[in-house]
Amino acid sequence: MVPRTRSLPEELVGLAGGTPEAVEYGELAAVASPVPLGEYGEEPLRENLNDLDWLERMARTHETVIERMLAGGEVVPVRVCTIYSSREQVVAMLEERSAALEQTLSRLAQRSEWGVKVLLERPKLEARAVSEVGLAEVDGSAATGQGAAYIARKRLAARVRDESERLLSDAVRDVHGLLAESASDAAVLPAQNRELSGYAGEMVLNGAYLVTEAGRDAFASLVHELDVRYDELGLKFELTGPWPPYNFVAVAA
Repeated sequence: MVPRTRSLPEELVGLAGGTPEAVEYGELAAVASPVPLGEYGEEPLRENLNDLDWLERMARTHETVIERMLAGGEVVPVRVCTIYSSREQVVAMLEERSAALEQTLSRLAQRSEWGVKVLLERPKLEARAVSEVGLAEVDGSAATGQGAAYIARKRLAARVRDESERLLSDAVRDVHGLLAESASDAAVLPAQNRELSGYAGEMVLNGAYLVTEAGRDAFASLVHELDVRYDELGLKFELTGPWPPYNFVAVAA
């Protein structure tokens, strides 16, 4: 969904190779393209969603349309495979949700979603925890006998583990707080699967932030500053975006 005044980019290609059009109601427009029922009808669609190659092509086309529209300003994205039976049904949806959609578009104006992923190198964190605990005062070698030394080492390991978790928890809370203060809105998302995402290290924060265009450079600078500040704890920061603001809208269906 976009403001009615938004122009469609040239050579925009929709699902199934169709040409998207702006279906208008009031001050709103839904960018939609016709699709064949033989591919997107209820039964064929159910089968196609199990075809990973088809699903990837369709999802990429959907995201490309949203991203090209996003280049021109605020967008309320819809879920992939949002199907309406007719143009009239799209107009009816816009009429029913016009107030909420207009309010959302107003809130998104001159803003975009950015992602910040924080990855952990645990050996660095544990080394810092050892220094915080003070290795010398619980050195197992100072204990009398092998049994006492073993117990001392176990106690040290437990203290280092607890200190590591405390340092990490405090750092992640503070980092998200600082980033959220620099954004219009913020959300913490589930950590991505390491194998699927391709990231090295342990993801300890997967944050989404709605940032004003005027504050974009300052937000990027803050991410860099935090990357330097928390390096000794083994935290590495990755800034991505801009993205369609899926995490900051009630997505129309």
